[in-house]
Amino acid sequence: MPLVVYVAREKRPSHPHNFKAGSLNVLLRVSGMISNSPYILSLDCDMYCNDPTSARQAMCFHLHPKLSQNLAFVQFPQIFHNIRRYHDIYDGAMRFIWTKWDGLNGLNGPGLTGTAFYIKREALYGIRRLQPNANPNQLKEYYGSSNDFIKSIPKIYRPNYPTNALLTNEALQKEVQLVASCSYDIGTKWGQEASHPVVQSALRGVEFSVFESFKAMFPRFISDEPRGYSCPKHAVVSRAQPELAYYAIYFLPVFILALVPQLCLLAGIPLYPELKHAQEVMASGDSLTTWVNEQRVWVMKSLTSYLFASVNAILEKIGLTKASFVPTSKIMDNEVAKLYQMGKFDFQAPSLFMVILCTLYMINLASFVVGFGRILQNGRMNEMVMQAFLPLFGVVMHYPLMEGMVLRKDVGRVSPLVSILSTVISSLISAYAALIAR
Repeated sequence: MPLVVYVAREKRPSHPHNFKAGSLNVLLRVSGMISNSPYILSLDCDMYCNDPTSARQAMCFHLHPKLSQNLAFVQFPQIFHNIRRYHDIYDGAMRFIWTKWDGLNGLNGPGLTGTAFYIKREALYGIRRLQPNANPNQLKEYYGSSNDFIKSIPKIYRPNYPTNALLTNEALQKEVQLVASCSYDIGTKWGQEASHPVVQSALRGVEFSVFESFKAMFPRFISDEPRGYSCPKHAVVSRAQPELAYYAIYFLPVFILALVPQLCLLAGIPLYPELKHAQEVMASGDSLTTWVNEQRVWVMKSLTSYLFASVNAILEKIGLTKASFVPTSKIMDNEVAKLYQMGKFDFQAPSLFMVILCTLYMINLASFVVGFGRILQNGRMNEMVMQAFLPLFGVVMHYPLMEGMVLRKDVGRVSPLVSILSTVISSLISAYAALIAR
Protein backbone atom coordinates (compact mmCIF):
# COMPACT_ATOMS: atom_id res chain seq x y z
CA MET A 1 0.00 0.00 0.00
CA PRO A 2 1.26 3.53 -0.74
CA LEU A 3 1.92 5.87 2.15
CA VAL A 4 -1.04 8.22 2.74
CA VAL A 5 -0.34 11.28 4.90
CA TYR A 6 -3.12 13.68 5.90
CA VAL A 7 -1.77 17.15 6.60
CA ALA A 8 -3.69 19.59 8.83
CA ARG A 9 -1.63 22.76 8.61
CA GLU A 10 -1.26 25.28 11.40
CA LYS A 11 -3.36 28.44 11.16
CA ARG A 12 -3.21 31.53 13.35
CA PRO A 13 -5.24 34.78 13.03
CA SER A 14 -2.03 36.84 13.06
CA HIS A 15 -0.53 35.02 10.05
CA PRO A 16 -2.13 35.10 6.56
CA HIS A 17 -2.71 31.50 5.51
CA ASN A 18 -3.18 32.36 1.80
CA PHE A 19 -6.04 29.91 1.29
CA LYS A 20 -5.42 27.27 -1.37
CA ALA A 21 -1.96 28.55 -2.27
CA GLY A 22 -0.88 28.21 1.34
CA SER A 23 -2.25 24.66 1.52
CA LEU A 24 -0.42 23.63 -1.62
CA ASN A 25 2.82 25.16 -0.38
CA VAL A 26 2.61 23.22 2.89
CA LEU A 27 1.77 19.97 1.11
CA LEU A 28 4.67 20.54 -1.29
CA ARG A 29 7.16 20.99 1.55
CA VAL A 30 5.84 18.10 3.64
CA SER A 31 5.79 15.69 0.70
CA GLY A 32 9.29 16.87 -0.24
CA MET A 33 10.46 15.76 3.19
CA ILE A 34 8.93 12.28 2.79
CA SER A 35 8.15 10.84 -0.67
CA ASN A 36 9.80 13.64 -2.69
CA SER A 37 8.08 12.45 -5.85
CA PRO A 38 9.02 14.19 -9.12
CA TYR A 39 5.37 14.59 -10.24
CA ILE A 40 2.31 15.76 -8.33
CA LEU A 41 -1.43 15.46 -9.01
CA SER A 42 -3.47 18.42 -7.74
CA LEU A 43 -7.23 18.14 -7.18
CA ASP A 44 -9.75 20.39 -5.45
CA CYS A 45 -11.44 19.05 -2.33
CA ASP A 46 -14.78 18.44 -4.09
CA MET A 47 -13.30 16.48 -7.00
CA TYR A 48 -11.75 13.14 -7.79
CA CYS A 49 -10.33 11.41 -10.83
CA ASN A 50 -12.16 8.23 -11.81
CA ASP A 51 -9.83 7.44 -14.70
CA PRO A 52 -6.91 5.35 -13.39
CA THR A 53 -5.06 5.75 -16.68
CA SER A 54 -4.81 9.55 -16.37
CA ALA A 55 -1.40 9.30 -14.67
CA ARG A 56 -0.06 7.18 -17.51
CA GLN A 57 -1.53 9.59 -20.07
CA ALA A 58 0.15 12.53 -18.32
CA MET A 59 3.47 10.68 -18.15
CA CYS A 60 3.36 10.21 -21.93
CA PHE A 61 3.95 13.96 -22.11
CA HIS A 62 6.16 14.38 -19.04
CA LEU A 63 8.55 11.61 -20.11
CA HIS A 64 8.57 12.46 -23.80
CA PRO A 65 12.24 12.95 -24.82
CA LYS A 66 11.50 16.14 -26.78
CA LEU A 67 8.87 17.68 -24.46
CA SER A 68 10.00 16.75 -20.98
CA GLN A 69 12.76 19.30 -20.45
CA ASN A 70 10.48 22.32 -20.92
CA LEU A 71 7.14 20.86 -19.80
CA ALA A 72 5.78 22.12 -16.46
CA PHE A 73 2.35 20.51 -16.20
CA VAL A 74 -0.33 18.55 -18.04
CA GLN A 75 -3.76 20.14 -17.54
CA PHE A 76 -6.83 17.89 -17.84
CA PRO A 77 -10.35 19.19 -18.55
CA GLN A 78 -12.68 19.65 -15.59
CA ILE A 79 -16.17 18.22 -15.94
CA PHE A 80 -19.13 17.99 -13.56
CA HIS A 81 -21.16 14.87 -12.92
CA ASN A 82 -24.53 16.63 -12.63
CA ILE A 83 -24.50 18.86 -15.73
CA ARG A 84 -27.58 18.62 -17.94
CA ARG A 85 -26.31 17.68 -21.38
CA TYR A 86 -28.33 20.05 -23.58
CA HIS A 87 -30.03 22.27 -20.99
CA ASP A 88 -27.15 23.63 -18.92
CA ILE A 89 -28.73 27.00 -18.11
CA TYR A 90 -25.70 28.26 -16.12
CA ASP A 91 -23.13 27.19 -18.74
CA GLY A 92 -21.35 25.23 -16.02
CA ALA A 93 -19.67 22.90 -18.50
CA MET A 94 -17.48 25.80 -19.70
CA ARG A 95 -17.31 24.20 -23.14
CA PHE A 96 -15.82 27.32 -24.73
CA ILE A 97 -12.88 27.22 -22.29
CA TRP A 98 -11.83 23.69 -23.17
CA THR A 99 -12.01 24.28 -26.92
CA LYS A 100 -9.65 27.25 -26.45
CA TRP A 101 -7.38 25.18 -24.22
CA ASP A 102 -6.97 22.73 -27.14
CA GLY A 103 -5.80 25.55 -29.38
CA LEU A 104 -3.41 26.95 -26.76
CA ASN A 105 -1.31 23.79 -27.07
CA GLY A 106 0.28 25.64 -29.97
CA LEU A 107 1.16 28.65 -27.75
CA ASN A 108 3.20 26.96 -25.02
CA GLY A 109 0.08 25.34 -23.62
CA PRO A 110 -2.95 26.54 -21.61
CA GLY A 111 -3.01 28.37 -18.31
CA LEU A 112 -2.94 26.50 -15.02
CA THR A 113 -6.58 26.28 -13.96
CA GLY A 114 -5.87 25.32 -10.36
CA THR A 115 -6.93 21.68 -10.34
CA ALA A 116 -6.86 18.45 -12.35
CA PHE A 117 -3.25 18.70 -13.45
CA TYR A 118 -0.05 16.66 -13.15
CA ILE A 119 2.85 19.00 -12.45
CA LYS A 120 6.60 18.69 -12.04
CA ARG A 121 7.90 19.34 -8.54
CA GLU A 122 10.86 21.10 -10.19
CA ALA A 123 8.50 23.60 -11.80
CA LEU A 124 6.80 24.39 -8.49
CA TYR A 125 10.13 24.94 -6.76
CA GLY A 126 11.15 27.49 -9.39
CA ILE A 127 14.66 26.05 -9.52
CA ARG A 128 15.41 27.65 -12.88
CA ARG A 129 15.06 31.11 -11.39
CA LEU A 130 17.96 30.49 -9.00
CA GLN A 131 21.60 30.84 -9.83
CA PRO A 132 23.22 27.51 -10.76
CA ASN A 133 25.75 27.64 -7.90
CA ALA A 134 23.52 29.12 -5.21
CA ASN A 135 25.01 28.67 -1.72
CA PRO A 136 23.01 27.36 1.28
CA ASN A 137 22.32 30.86 2.63
CA GLN A 138 20.81 31.94 -0.69
CA LEU A 139 18.67 28.81 -0.72
CA LYS A 140 17.45 29.57 2.81
CA GLU A 141 16.47 33.08 1.72
CA TYR A 142 14.25 31.49 -0.90
CA TYR A 143 13.05 28.19 0.64
CA GLY A 144 13.18 28.83 4.40
CA SER A 145 15.28 27.59 7.30
CA SER A 146 14.79 23.81 7.07
CA ASN A 147 18.10 22.17 6.14
CA ASP A 148 16.40 18.84 5.46
CA PHE A 149 13.92 20.45 3.08
CA ILE A 150 16.67 22.28 1.21
CA LYS A 151 18.67 19.05 0.92
CA SER A 152 15.62 17.36 -0.64
CA ILE A 153 15.35 19.87 -3.50
CA PRO A 154 18.13 18.53 -5.75
CA LYS A 155 17.12 14.91 -4.94
CA ILE A 156 13.65 15.04 -6.46
CA TYR A 157 13.75 11.53 -7.92
CA ARG A 158 14.19 9.59 -4.68
CA PRO A 159 12.58 9.58 -1.21
CA ASN A 160 14.39 11.19 1.70
CA TYR A 161 13.29 8.64 4.30
CA PRO A 162 11.95 5.07 4.39
CA THR A 163 8.18 4.68 4.12
CA ASN A 164 7.63 4.09 7.86
CA ALA A 165 10.09 6.77 9.04
CA LEU A 166 7.33 9.30 9.69
CA LEU A 167 5.95 7.03 12.41
CA THR A 168 9.25 6.27 14.15
CA ASN A 169 11.69 9.11 13.46
CA GLU A 170 11.11 11.93 15.97
CA ALA A 171 13.57 14.26 14.23
CA LEU A 172 11.63 13.88 10.97
CA GLN A 173 8.35 14.55 12.77
CA LYS A 174 9.69 17.80 14.21
CA GLU A 175 11.10 18.87 10.84
CA VAL A 176 7.77 18.16 9.12
CA GLN A 177 5.95 20.19 11.78
CA LEU A 178 8.40 23.04 11.13
CA VAL A 179 7.80 23.18 7.36
CA ALA A 180 4.02 22.89 7.95
CA SER A 181 3.91 25.78 10.42
CA CYS A 182 2.02 28.94 9.45
CA SER A 183 5.08 31.16 9.84
CA TYR A 184 7.62 29.03 7.97
CA ASP A 185 7.73 30.98 4.70
CA ILE A 186 7.27 34.46 6.19
CA GLY A 187 10.16 36.66 5.11
CA THR A 188 11.28 34.23 2.39
CA LYS A 189 11.15 34.85 -1.35
CA TRP A 190 9.08 31.67 -1.59
CA GLY A 191 6.43 33.18 0.66
CA GLN A 192 6.37 36.40 -1.33
CA GLU A 193 6.23 34.87 -4.82
CA ALA A 194 4.29 31.62 -4.41
CA SER A 195 1.45 32.53 -2.05
CA HIS A 196 -0.74 35.03 -3.89
CA PRO A 197 -4.05 34.75 -2.00
CA VAL A 198 -6.58 35.25 -4.79
CA VAL A 199 -5.44 33.93 -8.18
CA GLN A 200 -2.50 31.94 -6.93
CA SER A 201 -2.57 28.91 -9.24
CA ALA A 202 -3.45 30.85 -12.37
CA LEU A 203 -0.66 33.38 -11.90
CA ARG A 204 1.78 30.58 -11.13
CA GLY A 205 0.89 29.06 -14.49
CA VAL A 206 1.79 32.36 -16.14
CA GLU A 207 5.13 32.42 -14.34
CA PHE A 208 5.91 28.98 -15.78
CA SER A 209 5.39 30.11 -19.37
CA VAL A 210 6.68 33.69 -19.19
CA PHE A 211 9.51 33.70 -16.67
CA GLU A 212 10.76 30.12 -16.45
CA SER A 213 10.51 28.97 -20.10
CA PHE A 214 8.18 26.10 -19.21
CA LYS A 215 5.38 24.81 -21.40
CA ALA A 216 2.10 23.07 -20.67
CA MET A 217 -0.03 20.48 -22.42
CA PHE A 218 -3.80 20.05 -22.55
CA PRO A 219 -4.69 16.49 -23.62
CA ARG A 220 -8.22 16.00 -24.90
CA PHE A 221 -9.75 12.57 -24.38
CA ILE A 222 -13.12 11.66 -25.85
CA SER A 223 -15.11 9.87 -23.18
CA ASP A 224 -18.71 9.66 -22.06
CA GLU A 225 -17.63 9.21 -18.45
CA PRO A 226 -17.50 12.31 -16.24
CA ARG A 227 -14.09 12.88 -14.67
CA GLY A 228 -15.28 14.71 -11.57
CA TYR A 229 -13.56 18.04 -12.12
CA SER A 230 -15.04 21.48 -11.56
CA CYS A 231 -14.52 24.68 -13.54
CA PRO A 232 -11.94 27.45 -13.16
CA LYS A 233 -12.82 31.00 -12.15
CA HIS A 234 -9.48 32.77 -12.32
CA ALA A 235 -8.36 35.55 -14.64
CA VAL A 236 -4.95 34.79 -16.14
CA VAL A 237 -2.47 37.57 -16.90
CA SER A 238 -0.14 36.29 -19.62
CA ARG A 239 1.83 37.62 -22.55
CA ALA A 240 0.90 34.52 -24.53
CA GLN A 241 -2.83 34.70 -23.73
CA PRO A 242 -3.97 38.33 -24.14
CA GLU A 243 -7.62 37.40 -24.55
CA LEU A 244 -7.71 35.77 -21.12
CA ALA A 245 -5.79 38.68 -19.61
CA TYR A 246 -8.52 41.17 -20.50
CA TYR A 247 -11.54 38.87 -20.60
CA ALA A 248 -13.34 40.73 -17.81
CA ILE A 249 -13.26 43.98 -19.81
CA TYR A 250 -15.98 42.48 -22.00
CA PHE A 251 -18.37 44.20 -19.60
CA LEU A 252 -17.74 47.52 -21.35
CA PRO A 253 -18.83 46.65 -24.94
CA VAL A 254 -21.68 44.51 -23.61
CA PHE A 255 -23.00 47.44 -21.55
CA ILE A 256 -22.76 49.66 -24.63
CA LEU A 257 -24.57 47.04 -26.69
CA ALA A 258 -27.24 46.74 -24.02
CA LEU A 259 -27.86 50.49 -23.72
CA VAL A 260 -26.79 52.70 -26.64
CA PRO A 261 -28.76 51.11 -29.52
CA GLN A 262 -31.86 50.87 -27.35
CA LEU A 263 -31.74 54.50 -26.23
CA CYS A 264 -31.05 55.63 -29.80
CA LEU A 265 -34.02 53.55 -30.94
CA LEU A 266 -36.21 55.30 -28.35
CA ALA A 267 -34.96 58.64 -29.63
CA GLY A 268 -35.39 57.67 -33.28
CA ILE A 269 -31.66 57.99 -34.11
CA PRO A 270 -30.44 55.45 -36.71
CA LEU A 271 -27.11 53.75 -36.00
CA TYR A 272 -26.85 51.06 -38.65
CA PRO A 273 -26.81 51.18 -42.45
CA GLU A 274 -29.95 50.23 -44.36
CA LEU A 275 -30.82 46.55 -44.25
CA LYS A 276 -29.77 44.86 -47.50
CA HIS A 277 -29.16 41.27 -46.63
CA ALA A 278 -29.04 39.22 -43.42
CA GLN A 279 -27.83 35.69 -43.05
CA GLU A 280 -26.91 33.75 -39.95
CA VAL A 281 -24.96 30.56 -39.98
CA MET A 282 -24.44 28.58 -36.82
CA ALA A 283 -21.79 25.90 -36.99
CA SER A 284 -21.72 23.97 -33.75
CA GLY A 285 -21.64 20.36 -32.73
CA ASP A 286 -24.02 21.08 -29.87
CA SER A 287 -27.68 21.96 -29.89
CA LEU A 288 -29.21 25.40 -30.39
CA THR A 289 -30.17 25.33 -26.70
CA THR A 290 -26.51 25.02 -25.72
CA TRP A 291 -25.65 28.07 -27.81
CA VAL A 292 -28.52 30.07 -26.28
CA ASN A 293 -27.41 29.18 -22.74
CA GLU A 294 -23.79 30.08 -23.47
CA GLN A 295 -24.77 33.47 -24.90
CA ARG A 296 -27.18 34.16 -22.06
CA VAL A 297 -24.67 33.39 -19.30
CA TRP A 298 -21.89 35.30 -21.10
CA VAL A 299 -24.02 38.47 -21.19
CA MET A 300 -25.04 38.07 -17.54
CA LYS A 301 -21.43 37.65 -16.45
CA SER A 302 -20.27 40.58 -18.57
CA LEU A 303 -22.85 42.92 -17.04
CA THR A 304 -22.20 41.88 -13.44
CA SER A 305 -19.20 39.70 -12.54
CA TYR A 306 -16.77 41.13 -15.08
CA LEU A 307 -17.85 44.69 -14.30
CA PHE A 308 -17.26 44.42 -10.56
CA ALA A 309 -14.10 42.34 -11.01
CA SER A 310 -12.61 45.04 -13.22
CA VAL A 311 -13.64 47.84 -10.85
CA ASN A 312 -12.23 45.92 -7.90
CA ALA A 313 -8.94 45.32 -9.73
CA ILE A 314 -8.62 49.05 -10.51
CA LEU A 315 -9.41 50.03 -6.91
CA GLU A 316 -6.86 47.50 -5.66
CA LYS A 317 -4.17 48.90 -7.96
CA ILE A 318 -4.70 52.46 -6.71
CA GLY A 319 -4.78 51.32 -3.09
CA LEU A 320 -8.45 51.94 -2.26
CA THR A 321 -9.24 48.31 -1.50
CA LYS A 322 -7.51 45.04 -0.69
CA ALA A 323 -7.74 41.72 -2.50
CA SER A 324 -10.13 39.26 -0.92
CA PHE A 325 -10.94 35.61 -1.45
CA VAL A 326 -14.27 33.90 -0.71
CA PRO A 327 -14.20 30.10 -1.08
CA THR A 328 -17.09 28.78 -3.16
CA SER A 329 -19.71 26.69 -1.39
CA LYS A 330 -19.37 22.95 -1.98
CA ILE A 331 -22.91 22.19 -0.76
CA MET A 332 -25.75 21.86 -3.25
CA ASP A 333 -29.07 23.23 -2.02
CA ASN A 334 -31.94 20.84 -2.82
CA GLU A 335 -34.26 23.62 -4.01
CA VAL A 336 -31.56 25.07 -6.26
CA ALA A 337 -30.81 21.62 -7.67
CA LYS A 338 -34.52 21.07 -8.32
CA LEU A 339 -34.81 24.39 -10.17
CA TYR A 340 -31.73 23.54 -12.25
CA GLN A 341 -33.16 20.19 -13.28
CA MET A 342 -36.35 21.99 -14.33
CA GLY A 343 -34.29 24.40 -16.44
CA LYS A 344 -35.08 27.43 -14.26
CA PHE A 345 -32.61 30.01 -12.98
CA ASP A 346 -32.08 30.68 -9.29
CA PHE A 347 -32.19 34.49 -9.11
CA GLN A 348 -31.26 34.73 -5.43
CA ALA A 349 -28.07 36.56 -6.37
CA PRO A 350 -26.84 39.82 -4.81
CA SER A 351 -29.47 42.53 -5.25
CA LEU A 352 -27.04 44.84 -7.03
CA PHE A 353 -26.41 42.19 -9.70
CA MET A 354 -30.12 41.59 -10.21
CA VAL A 355 -31.01 45.31 -10.35
CA ILE A 356 -28.49 45.80 -13.17
CA LEU A 357 -29.77 42.81 -15.16
CA CYS A 358 -33.46 43.58 -14.66
CA THR A 359 -33.05 47.30 -15.38
CA LEU A 360 -31.28 46.63 -18.67
CA TYR A 361 -33.93 44.05 -19.57
CA MET A 362 -36.74 46.56 -18.96
CA ILE A 363 -34.93 49.21 -21.04
CA ASN A 364 -34.61 46.72 -23.91
CA LEU A 365 -38.28 45.83 -23.62
CA ALA A 366 -39.40 49.48 -23.55
CA SER A 367 -37.12 50.47 -26.42
CA PHE A 368 -38.46 47.70 -28.63
CA VAL A 369 -42.12 48.41 -27.93
CA VAL A 370 -41.85 52.20 -28.30
CA GLY A 371 -39.17 52.20 -30.98
CA PHE A 372 -40.81 49.61 -33.22
CA GLY A 373 -44.09 51.48 -32.91
CA ARG A 374 -42.36 54.63 -34.16
CA ILE A 375 -40.78 52.71 -37.03
CA LEU A 376 -44.20 51.54 -38.21
CA GLN A 377 -45.65 55.02 -37.74
CA ASN A 378 -42.86 56.90 -39.54
CA GLY A 379 -42.08 54.33 -42.22
CA ARG A 380 -38.33 54.11 -41.49
CA MET A 381 -38.13 50.35 -41.80
CA ASN A 382 -34.97 50.22 -43.92
CA GLU A 383 -33.04 52.54 -41.59
CA MET A 384 -33.92 51.12 -38.19
CA VAL A 385 -35.18 47.56 -38.51
CA MET A 386 -31.79 46.11 -37.47
CA GLN A 387 -31.70 48.48 -34.52
CA ALA A 388 -35.15 47.29 -33.48
CA PHE A 389 -34.05 43.69 -33.83
CA LEU A 390 -31.26 44.13 -31.25
CA PRO A 391 -33.51 44.86 -28.22
CA LEU A 392 -35.95 42.20 -29.44
CA PHE A 393 -33.08 39.73 -29.48
CA GLY A 394 -32.17 40.73 -25.91
CA VAL A 395 -35.77 40.45 -24.72
CA VAL A 396 -36.22 36.99 -26.21
CA MET A 397 -32.76 35.74 -25.23
CA HIS A 398 -33.18 36.78 -21.60
CA TYR A 399 -36.86 35.95 -21.20
CA PRO A 400 -36.06 34.02 -17.95
CA LEU A 401 -35.53 37.43 -16.30
CA MET A 402 -39.08 38.51 -17.20
CA GLU A 403 -40.33 35.15 -16.08
CA GLY A 404 -38.53 35.57 -12.75
CA MET A 405 -39.90 39.07 -12.23
CA VAL A 406 -43.53 38.47 -13.24
CA LEU A 407 -44.56 34.84 -13.57
CA ARG A 408 -42.63 32.76 -11.08
CA LYS A 409 -43.62 32.40 -7.42
CA ASP A 410 -40.98 29.88 -6.26
CA VAL A 411 -37.96 30.57 -4.03
CA GLY A 412 -35.70 31.26 -7.03
CA ARG A 413 -37.76 34.14 -8.44
CA VAL A 414 -36.52 37.71 -8.67
CA SER A 415 -37.18 39.62 -5.46
CA PRO A 416 -40.28 41.90 -5.75
CA LEU A 417 -38.18 44.79 -4.37
CA VAL A 418 -35.61 44.25 -7.14
CA SER A 419 -38.40 44.16 -9.75
CA ILE A 420 -39.92 47.44 -8.50
CA LEU A 421 -36.56 49.20 -8.25
CA SER A 422 -35.54 48.02 -11.73
CA THR A 423 -38.82 49.22 -13.22
CA VAL A 424 -38.39 52.68 -11.63
CA ILE A 425 -34.78 53.06 -12.80
CA SER A 426 -35.52 51.85 -16.33
CA SER A 427 -38.52 54.21 -16.54
CA LEU A 428 -36.38 57.19 -15.52
CA ILE A 429 -33.68 56.33 -18.07
CA SER A 430 -36.23 55.79 -20.85
CA ALA A 431 -38.01 59.06 -20.00
CA TYR A 432 -34.72 60.94 -20.07
CA ALA A 433 -33.92 59.46 -23.51
CA ALA A 434 -37.35 60.53 -24.76
CA LEU A 435 -36.80 64.11 -23.48
CA ILE A 436 -33.46 64.33 -25.25
CA ALA A 437 -35.08 63.22 -28.51
CA ARG A 438 -37.43 66.20 -28.33
